[in-house]
Amino acid sequence: MALMRPDRLPALPLPILLFKSLNMPQDPSAQIVWKPNFGGQLQFISSPVFELLGEGDRGGGKSETGLMDYLKDVGTGLGPSWRGAVFRETFTELEDIIAKSEALIPRIFPKAKFKAGNRPMWVFEGGEKLQFLAAKRASDYWKFHGWELPWQLWEELTNWREPDLYLQMFSCARSSNPKVKPRIRATANSAGPGHSWVKKRLIDIGPPGTVAFDERQIPDGEGGFKTLRLSRARVKILFSENTPLLQADPEYQARLNPPNEAYRQAWLNNNWDIVAGGAFDGLWDAQKHLLPYFDIPRGWTIRRAYDWGFSAPFAVLWVAKTNGEEVPLALGRRFAPPKGSYVVLGEWYGWNGEPNQGLRLLDLAIGQGIAEREAQMGLRGRVMAGAADTSIFNGAGTASSPAADMGRSGISFIPAEKGPGSRATGYRKICQLLQNAAEERPTEPGLWVVETCRQLIRTLPGLQLDPSNPDDLDTQGEDHLYDALRYELTSTSGGLVSLKQKQF
Repeated sequence: MALMRPDRLPALPLPILLFKSLNMPQDPSAQIVWKPNFGGQLQFISSPVFELLGEGDRGGGKSETGLMDYLKDVGTGLGPSWRGAVFRETFTELEDIIAKSEALIPRIFPKAKFKAGNRPMWVFEGGEKLQFLAAKRASDYWKFHGWELPWQLWEELTNWREPDLYLQMFSCARSSNPKVKPRIRATANSAGPGHSWVKKRLIDIGPPGTVAFDERQIPDGEGGFKTLRLSRARVKILFSENTPLLQADPEYQARLNPPNEAYRQAWLNNNWDIVAGGAFDGLWDAQKHLLPYFDIPRGWTIRRAYDWGFSAPFAVLWVAKTNGEEVPLALGRRFAPPKGSYVVLGEWYGWNGEPNQGLRLLDLAIGQGIAEREAQMGLRGRVMAGAADTSIFNGAGTASSPAADMGRSGISFIPAEKGPGSRATGYRKICQLLQNAAEERPTEPGLWVVETCRQLIRTLPGLQLDPSNPDDLDTQGEDHLYDALRYELTSTSGGLVSLKQKQF
């Protein structure tokens, strides 16, 4: 199990690097091609940690800083052992940083040669290589399995929806030359489909400069084990520190035209507490849609909804439908949702702590876990059968279906309505309910979430629209809790308490 311990970056002398030619003595009359701005850029190229994220608002010079982090070791005697790679999802996305490299590298290393083609790269006089590689999915790892890539730069890390490829490529951050110190570098803005996992891994560990350590046990070659500690941290690289751009183009930020407020917060303020580009941008508002836990009135209907998963997470939601009754909240507050509103009052997310990775729990155990949780929440006998993924009814009438296995614990469901257009209908309904709930005094049914439903709160705002169908969500996202919610909110069948439940 990986352990994490925050610490502060060690105090190190931070050299002012003058990039004219790193493998030549400094010439006082030499032109300075690039030097780090005092602050984030200087911290980035000086950091000793293994995994480092340079994050910040647009215009801070993150890409150039990433390139310079590689170039500082060119010409230092490492030769062909010093191999680097810049990653983006597509070759089209690589064009910008390749252009930046073409503007800088020839002025720093005049003898360096750029090779275009399917695998563009810079080859330096000493044999060092910097490649530009496109990789999008976890399966793309196998293109590079066995490679030695001791230096890696992941440009716009939040563009990768899942962390799998990024983490698998750590195995390539190695070298047979003991003088080479492998390191992972990344840049990011808070906008993008990978916002949630990047935030969890590199932002939530603490303020900029905080170091977390992943401790791993590996064989020591003598029959025992030794502990390795991999460090990770982030530094903030800001537009306000980018003196050359401020002087050359002081109106740069004024020309940025974010499509909505969420992007504005990401591009201009680098706010990680919002999600830009999400399917619910402009609708989801934690201050308006979250409620403290409260006693559910007897007159409210409670149903359980379910999205099946084994290798991927399963999702259980307990959803109450209101009857117009007002209820008291903490600190003297009152909550009076319009009749027909929905409150998500509980969840069970079957994941192992990593996005989109399930517990591989058998259906009988899931049924037992649902029953135990309903008893713990004081809802024994009150919960009705809600909508579930229709796949659990495959083999209905036999003893082998997931529905039958869960039924042995007294847990039942009704099939979700998954006909043509049902996904788009569900998305529109959730949007409408969120919009209604955000009104100062709602008069139409809305949707609220109890603040203990942490995984729904984590995943719902980060879901993205399908690029090819703006009326639906991208199914590659972590949408399991969303699907359970969608099933329930679009169900037109009344849930019934099973005989087994009544006896439980």
